[in-house]
Amino acid sequence: MSGTCAGATFTVTVTVNPRATIANKTATICSGAAFSITPVNGGAEIVPGGTTYTWTAPVLAPAASITGGSAQGTGQASISQTLTNTTNAVATATYTVTPMSGTCAGATFTVTVTVNPRATIANKLPQSAAERLSLLHRSMAGQR
Repeated sequence: MSGTCAGATFTVTVTVNPRATIANKTATICSGAAFSITPVNGGAEIVPGGTTYTWTAPVLAPAASITGGSAQGTGQASISQTLTNTTNAVATATYTVTPMSGTCAGATFTVTVTVNPRATIANKLPQSAAERLSLLHRSMAGQR
């Protein structure tokens, strides 16, 4: 309305896109394996269809204990990488993830991946004939 003159009616359509709300996630893998996290809608989590994820390079504990982790700046359908634990102890990689639904960024959440080391046993063979005979004797003694 302008003064006392009424204009033509018109419709305004407003689209309200939901913002992703995702709780922190965890995964446990063996060294050299891949993890994959794909949040799903439901419960306290809001995951609009088509949500993609970007993430920072992981924070490693202990430092420099894991290889294969890197930042991802292009939106992905899931959070996934192959990680290798270079130590003989359990290590973790913690990613900070940003969900994107259309042009709406949701609150960041973390993905903490526990990477168990692979067991390694040194191949030790007896060095001398005497050591080999001793091993054979002990082996045969156990069969009696």
